[in-house]
Amino acid sequence: MKALRFYYNAITRTLYSRSYDGILLRCLSHKEAHEALREAYDGTYGAHQLGPKLGDRLRRLGCYWLKIISDSIAYARRCHACRIYGDFIHQTPGHLYLTSSSWPLEMRGMDVIGPISPPASKGHRLILAIIDYF
Repeated sequence: MKALRFYYNAITRTLYSRSYDGILLRCLSHKEAHEALREAYDGTYGAHQLGPKLGDRLRRLGCYWLKIISDSIAYARRCHACRIYGDFIHQTPGHLYLTSSSWPLEMRGMDVIGPISPPASKGHRLILAIIDYF
């Protein structure tokens, strides 16, 4: 018994892989795997997720092939839209400092949120948030 993790259904001629949870995952061919990647990443309900998370999503959907994580990472890296519109952190990492106040309402923080779409009923497109630190 060399293939304890695999199950072959002779009636439907389908190969399954048994996950660690005991759930049967359908083994996909190369063409089916590419179609599953495309649908899970770019499809109607696609989320443009990072590679490992995309591989985990495909497993939850019941798909399996040997290089599922490496193929997912490679597919996510090739996405042109994610490379252009992805979130980039332009600030260098630094130390976090605690803010402390000796009495209430000593410190205030202000932040501008926006632009929001669609605008508010009076045409406002920005939100001003003011916070009192206690």
